[in-house]
This record gives sequence, structure tokens and C-alpha cells, in this order.
Amino acid sequence: MTSLILILTICLEILCLDDVNKLLKKKGGQDLYKKAIIANFFNVWMFGSLTYWFNVSYLCHPGLTLVQQVRGSIGVIFVEGLLYYLLHRAFHEVTGFYWAHSFHHRFNDVILPSTASAVCMTEFSMAYMSPIIISCAIIPNDRASAVVGVVTISVTNLLIHTPFMVATTHKKKLRWFLVDADDHFRHHRKLTTNYAAPVISFDRIFGSDSK
Repeated sequence: MTSLILILTICLEILCLDDVNKLLKKKGGQDLYKKAIIANFFNVWMFGSLTYWFNVSYLCHPGLTLVQQVRGSIGVIFVEGLLYYLLHRAFHEVTGFYWAHSFHHRFNDVILPSTASAVCMTEFSMAYMSPIIISCAIIPNDRASAVVGVVTISVTNLLIHTPFMVATTHKKKLRWFLVDADDHFRHHRKLTTNYAAPVISFDRIFGSDSK
């Protein structure tokens, strides 16, 4: 599963080569991009694979009904999104906590699909993997429902970091309760708003979004 996420990241990155070139031409851009690629392979392949193994081995319950599977997948997406929102907002608003998130925000002028997992090890373990583990621990899931939930989270995280997903005047906005690329790009520009990612817009629920 983690290999497929990396393959999707590479495919989306190829579709954004103009933006990749913009980053490479910036001062220090080549070094920054190299660090992003390393972070993607290290975080997704190593930590992502370990989290998947732990969830499947210790947290999944076989024999769930279809209704329980659907409820499990939605539950993982909801709980993970809420925990990520709270942690992400804390990175920005709690004094002395931003250091764990600062690498990700070196990608504010140019945002790429690879930016999605371009975070330090501390942030990836705290804000990316821990919410998934906690959600799988408190919401009954089997392997299939957990995979559906995690893949949904992973894919949408890539899409909200993809430049061509940003809406233009002729594109319809997503429903108000979902995060879209507009929301997340706005966060990278302003830093003090739109903390929710990658699926449910808790910003609109808690009033921390902006237009």
C-alpha cells in the first residue's frame, strides 16, 4: 500500500513539472527538493509500512459486517481528521511547538504533491501516524476497512497539495464540509487559518477557515 502511495506521488509530481522547475530555480530549491524526496521515501515507506503492519497485526478485528466496515472506514477518516486538526493547529498556535512543523512550511511559495509528506520525523509520527493508530484503536476495523480509510486519507492528502487541483472560476467547489486544495493552499500562504486536512473541514466546524 505504501508503495502505491509513492507511485501515485511520483505520477502527480510528473504532472506538475512546471511547478517542480519553479522550485528548482529558487535559491536553495534544489537542496530543498532533495530533502523533500528523501522525506517522502523515509516517512511513507518506513514509518507508513510500520504503522500499517502494527494496525493489521494488533488493531484489526476480522469478521466485521459490511455495515461495520463502512462505519469503521468513516470513523478512521473522522477521528484521524479531528486529531490532525488539533495537532496541526497546536503546531502553529502553541509557543515553542512550531519547530516540528517548520520544514513543511518551507514549501509555501511552491507547493507540490511531494510536499504532502515532506515533514520531519517528529511531525510524521505525531501528526500523521499517531492519529491513524488511535483511530484504528478506538473504531472497530478489519484489514479492508482500515485500508480504505487510510488510502482515502493518503490520496486526499496528496490531492490537496497538488497545484492543478486548486479551483478556478469555472470549477465547482467541494461541499462545505470537505477540505479542498484551495483551503490547504490558503493555509500555506497565510499560516494562521485553514488547519484541517485532508478530508473533513473541521475549520468550518470550529470557525478557523478563511476565504
